[in-house]
Amino acid sequence: MAVVAWAGNALATPMALVLNVENQTNPSLNVYNFPENTTNNINPASPFTSGSVTFTGISAQSTIGTPAAFVNVLTASFTAIQNSSTTDTYHIFGTVVGYNFQGPTNKVNLSGSGNWFDSTTANPTFANLTASYYDDPTNIGPAGTGLVYTYTTGVLSGDTHGFANPFGTQNLLVPDLDKFAMSLSYDFTIKPNQTLNSLGITEIKSFDAPEPASLLLLGMGTAGLGFVARRRRR
Repeated sequence: MAVVAWAGNALATPMALVLNVENQTNPSLNVYNFPENTTNNINPASPFTSGSVTFTGISAQSTIGTPAAFVNVLTASFTAIQNSSTTDTYHIFGTVVGYNFQGPTNKVNLSGSGNWFDSTTANPTFANLTASYYDDPTNIGPAGTGLVYTYTTGVLSGDTHGFANPFGTQNLLVPDLDKFAMSLSYDFTIKPNQTLNSLGITEIKSFDAPEPASLLLLGMGTAGLGFVARRRRR
């Protein structure tokens, strides 16, 4: 996987986004560090073009949980279009990171979906796409110390091809006890006349809560205390 070039003081802002656009046919690399926001969303001016790839609808947003809201959410989406005026193949790699999410939490819910489209080629082949979800209990990011899951589509074929990852709620490898960071990364190549539409990847962590068995034990313990108190009064 590519290495993201990162800039700026990450912890000074709730979010940051970096995008690498590499021309593999005529080697060149453009790296975009979008301005880090003091708000919880990043919506760069679009469309913008790097080489012959046009990006539209770039959006990243974080929601920092509170006891009332009860969930921490990081989500990102975009559309990439490889213009038909070139025969070049591009490698796209990007990461969005959100900071200062609130623990404690020990579970994560992951989702992602999108579709490929080819405007000219009969029975085209679409490249493998990798979406990665990261958790960093140290709140430093990006990526972090604990890779949660990576979803890979495999090589796809057909005029259009939709995909969605199979994950649901999972246990974290390392629980987030206090403030933590989450990151989402995507990695793919795109050929002429192809479009990757509305890729949305989302990472959600809910606040930790006692398991039903723990609640039952707590109830039994409380009942036992009541029984002991009654014995002492006799």
